[in-house]
Amino acid sequence: MLNDVMVAQYLERIGYRGSTSLELSTLRGLHLAHMQYVPFENLDIFLSKPVSLSVDALFDKVVLKYRGGFCYELNTLFFELLTALGFQVHMLSAKVFNGSSYGPDFDHMLLTVAVNDKQVIMDVGFGDSFREPVFLDISHSIQLDSVYDVEQHGLNFILYRRKIGMARSPQYGFTLNTHQVLAFHTMCVFQQTSPKSHFTQKSVCSIATKYGRKTISNGRFIISGKNKRTEYIIGSESEYREILRKNFKIALSEDCCLARLMAK
Repeated sequence: MLNDVMVAQYLERIGYRGSTSLELSTLRGLHLAHMQYVPFENLDIFLSKPVSLSVDALFDKVVLKYRGGFCYELNTLFFELLTALGFQVHMLSAKVFNGSSYGPDFDHMLLTVAVNDKQVIMDVGFGDSFREPVFLDISHSIQLDSVYDVEQHGLNFILYRRKIGMARSPQYGFTLNTHQVLAFHTMCVFQQTSPKSHFTQKSVCSIATKYGRKTISNGRFIISGKNKRTEYIIGSESEYREILRKNFKIALSEDCCLARLMAK
C-alpha cells in the first residue's frame, strides 16, 4: 500500500498536478500522464535482472529510479496509486491477440475502475495503446489516429483498435473476473524467461508523446507522430545510452551490457 508520501512522489514522477477527486477527469489525467512519463520497456529482461512485483520493488524501480516496465509492473503499481487515491479498481487477466490467435490466461494485466456509475478499462502497460480510459459500454473512443471499441460477447470482452484508414483488429480479450497480483506471477516469469515469449525476442523502450511515440527497438530509434515516421540505426553504445537518457530519462549503470540491448 502506498502511503501519502509515496503517492506524492508518484504523482510528481508522472508530472501530474491536477485534481485527485474521484472523477473520470482525474482518471483521464492520470492515465495520460502515466503514458507520457513512464516508458513501456523490458530492458531488465535482457540485462538478466529478474522482475519483482512487490510494491516496494516496483516503487523503487519506476518512481525513484525513473525506470519503466511491462504490463505486470506498470499496471500493478498504477493499481496501487489508484487504490491509495480512493478509486474502486480491480486487476483483470487478458489474452493478447497475436494476429492469428489469442494467448493464454494472464498473458496480460489490465485494470478496471468504477466511477460515476460507469466502468472503464485502464492500461498503462500495453505499449502503443489507448492514452485515456475506455468505457466498457460506449463505442468509438477516438484517440489520435485510432478508434478503440470494446465489444461484449457473453461474459467475454474484446478490445478492438482501428487506425484511421486501416481495418479494425483485436488487441486482447478479457473477462471481468478480478484477480490478485499473485495470480499473474507464473506468466510474469514465463514472459521473462521463455523463448516463446514476445518479451525475450527483442528489447524495447517506448513512450507516448503528444502526437505519437518514441521507441528504441534493439538498435533502432524510431520517432512517430502526425503522419510522420523516422527511423535510424543507433551507431554506438554511448549513443544508445544518450538516447535513453535524453528521451526516456533512463540512466543505466555503467556495468550494464548494452550490446545485449542493441543486438539485431
